[in-house]
Amino acid sequence: MGPRLPVGDGRTGPFPLAYRFSQVVLAPGAVADLSAVLRRWTASHHVGALAIDVGCGPRSMLDAIGVRPIGVDLSGSSVSSFARKSGPGIVARATTLPLRSGTFDSAWCFGVLHHLPDDEVDLALNELQRVTKPGGRSVVFDGVLPTPGSGLPAKLIRAIDRGRWMRSRVALEGLLGRTGSWDCEPVRYSAWGLEGVFATWARPPRR
Repeated sequence: MGPRLPVGDGRTGPFPLAYRFSQVVLAPGAVADLSAVLRRWTASHHVGALAIDVGCGPRSMLDAIGVRPIGVDLSGSSVSSFARKSGPGIVARATTLPLRSGTFDSAWCFGVLHHLPDDEVDLALNELQRVTKPGGRSVVFDGVLPTPGSGLPAKLIRAIDRGRWMRSRVALEGLLGRTGSWDCEPVRYSAWGLEGVFATWARPPRR
């Protein structure tokens, strides 16, 4: 029997409509740009039949490539919205996933790490890797601080981001490296030229 998938009660976290509105206004074109990154990735990698999106929000980025993952989010309102639009959702912390080890063909996490201090990032990445099947992949995308020469809009957006732990690209890649060998790709996205890192970790196949 698979894991029980509780749906949130809608009493915690940001309002889903406000969440989506802020994405559109503060990062126009971000969804299209990141969807293009995902399509390029899936052209050469296998997503698998069972995927999970940790920190899914009210709707998964994976919808853009026709993948319907199980969603996990700390916000009950986001999980309720996710469950109505995309599929089963779980209210849980990224650092303590209530799921069996080696369950998912691919485990995803978009835009969560800059909301976590370093020690909790370690825990979240370990959990993401733990629930990934042998031969599967864990995939992370997170925004990073603007590099010198970035435009004023990108700097302002990062300055007002709700995440307390926005890191430089070097710092984020170093943090990822503490939990194994991640293949890291720098990404520019949105009309404002925001910067991020798209990283993949492959769990060795079972011998």
